[in-house]
Amino acid sequence: MSDNNTQLISRKRHYFYVMLFSVFVFLALSLLASIFFPHYRDPYDVGKPYNINLLWFVPAGLFFGFLFGLVINRWMLVIYSKGPADEVPVSFAARAGRFIRGWRFPLYIVMIAGLYVIALSVKQRYYFSVSNHKIPGLDVRQSEEIRRWTLRYITQNPRPEYIIQLAELEYTDNDSWIRKYIKRAILKHDNKETVELLLKILLEDDDPRVRLYAARALFDFENRETMPVLFEAFKKEKDIETRRMIDACLSYVGNSSLTYPLVLELKNNEWDVVRSQAANLLCSFGNEDAVQPVLDAVQNDESENVRAWAGFSLKYFGYRNISVTVPVEPMLEILENGENEFNRMIAASALWRNKNPRVIEPLIYALENDKSKHVRFSAACSLHNIGGEKALKAIEKAIKNDPEQYVREAAEQYLRYAKEAEKEKRKQENKATGK
Repeated sequence: MSDNNTQLISRKRHYFYVMLFSVFVFLALSLLASIFFPHYRDPYDVGKPYNINLLWFVPAGLFFGFLFGLVINRWMLVIYSKGPADEVPVSFAARAGRFIRGWRFPLYIVMIAGLYVIALSVKQRYYFSVSNHKIPGLDVRQSEEIRRWTLRYITQNPRPEYIIQLAELEYTDNDSWIRKYIKRAILKHDNKETVELLLKILLEDDDPRVRLYAARALFDFENRETMPVLFEAFKKEKDIETRRMIDACLSYVGNSSLTYPLVLELKNNEWDVVRSQAANLLCSFGNEDAVQPVLDAVQNDESENVRAWAGFSLKYFGYRNISVTVPVEPMLEILENGENEFNRMIAASALWRNKNPRVIEPLIYALENDKSKHVRFSAACSLHNIGGEKALKAIEKAIKNDPEQYVREAAEQYLRYAKEAEKEKRKQENKATGK
């Protein structure tokens, strides 16, 4: 304190130095706060958002700098001076203010502004970084502007490590704009390096959700060169949802060269879900050599799930002009006695073009009595396709009596289709006979 007593300055100069110190400190704090708590806006929607918090924090920093300058000045005078006097000792706040006055003040302001720009750049790069397949800038907790800005950047600057997060958000994000443009971002990543990474993840990653997102991305790419690795993943994948996605991928990129390997899986794989999906894929793109193994599965597989799914999948052969008839008895057995609602539903659907009179009564019984509205819906669909007086009367009855509006509306629509088809048939017959 004795040193301070030998350094006296006027009260006005002391006030000036303290105010300079206070404004400098609060201005620096406001820039720091703007970095840590940014609020971006993209007023022109061009993918270059601005941190508008700077417009709020800097004026606030100046305001509080002047406000606290008054308080600090009074506090320093109380501590360092012994009473009213024209000159007062130099306090630590005044000493700091005196140090940064003159040319140093603008220099320090420029330095702080430079640090602000650098820190903001680091913050922005953080949004585009990837950690554990997550992109911070696409986190749902970020503002709309940051998320859209990040997605634009990723689309323009694709990197393989972005793809898992993109594939996840394509199916799960609540922002319609994000979902709309994320497909474009995914397709921008369709390159050899990204595909290799996805295939590696699909075979080796321990997290089933990550494997699922990898399969979804591969589904979007529709790259036929991925078929061998997809088939390996198909054989070993244990997660049901991921396996279904791999199945969907193979349905797009697979071809008849997989017929024999799939037949082996259909016959020998211990998991009924693999055998079911093998049957589905064989019917989707297998050649004529696949028909008999699938028919054998319909009739003889020990799992009701496999028998039902194989019977339902047989219709895909017809789409490729491979003639095959769904075995009636196995499907009726599942329809009449199956405990699984889904299996009864697809068994009813499998009979939709079967003209065997044997199927009419079981389908009518299912339409009238099955406790599942989905089974009744499928039964109505098959009856309308089969046609005939008994089938149409059963559908008319369902329109009046079914407890579910979902089924009644479907039955009404199917009845209308059936009547239009019957009318067109009579018209063609009359035209052929010259009536």
